[in-house]
Amino acid sequence: MTRVPKIIAHRGYKQVTPENTMAAFESAVKAGADMIETDIHVCKSGEIVIMHDDNVSATSNGHGKISEMTLAELMQLDVGGWFGSAYTGQRIATLPELVSFFEKHPDLKLLLEFKGEWSESDCRKAIAALDAGNLRERTVLESFDTATMAALQKVAPSYDRGLLVEYPDPNYPVANVPTLPTLLSTCADLGVMCLNPSVRIMRDHPELLKQAHAAGLQVMVWTADEPADFELLTGLGVEAICTNRPAFLAGWHAGKESEVQ
Repeated sequence: MTRVPKIIAHRGYKQVTPENTMAAFESAVKAGADMIETDIHVCKSGEIVIMHDDNVSATSNGHGKISEMTLAELMQLDVGGWFGSAYTGQRIATLPELVSFFEKHPDLKLLLEFKGEWSESDCRKAIAALDAGNLRERTVLESFDTATMAALQKVAPSYDRGLLVEYPDPNYPVANVPTLPTLLSTCADLGVMCLNPSVRIMRDHPELLKQAHAAGLQVMVWTADEPADFELLTGLGVEAICTNRPAFLAGWHAGKESEVQ
């Protein structure tokens, strides 16, 4: 029987709520997500906050880099009004707030992306927050950056970890990204339990699934939003699909299950 991939809500349910906000996470739970993916950065005053970009301008009413703003300054921003007036007043979430949210949803799992290159000391801060909420068994740590993954391997060896992978893009340079031919050896060196490639890579290289499984790796693919990709990835046997449309994917799964009954 074909495995039904777990549903990962990308930045919460960002299709219907402002991404990476508490509203988006609540909405993802109601949409039936098994797991929520979100992104973390360290701000100027040392706290860890939730946002995708390293600059606040895309998803707030402010401007500037997170690394150059204190938490007090970040808390003055409105991170919901850009999406719609119903969400005006949403504030940037901190990692401890996210942990508290997961404590209220004991069946929910977390896919936590460390954006950019993190020091060991900052990684330890993040792990301490997760440990405070007893989230070790429910969390997968991930990053594109192999230096960050190496730091996490050292400071959080008991946590599940995954390596994010995408084709090189000159418009969006990311440091320390392995090439496709070196993926499996890089995963082995970093001690990760899963490989998290883009859906573009899986369309072009479906053989990667069998190679990863043969190496003992799970595969969590991002970001798939269309039925053709759901069909491909489910047929291949991936463990999880990260999507902007978790309710849509849940409905697609239900429809496919009814076909075989």
